[in-house]
Amino acid sequence: MAIREAYEKREIVEIKWIDGESNPADAMTKSKPCQALKDLVDNNTITIKVTEWVDRD
Repeated sequence: MAIREAYEKREIVEIKWIDGESNPADAMTKSKPCQALKDLVDNNTITIKVTEWVDRD
């Protein structure tokens, strides 16, 4: 719960939701191939697509 606690203590200012197709970590938890991870490994590049922001109460 370290991330949640840091968010509640306002140590983290912004949280963004990353689209699954551009999230290389998704490949570690899903069975389908992930182009973002392939691009990261092959080209050492990453393009992140933010789909929404998390609003603080």
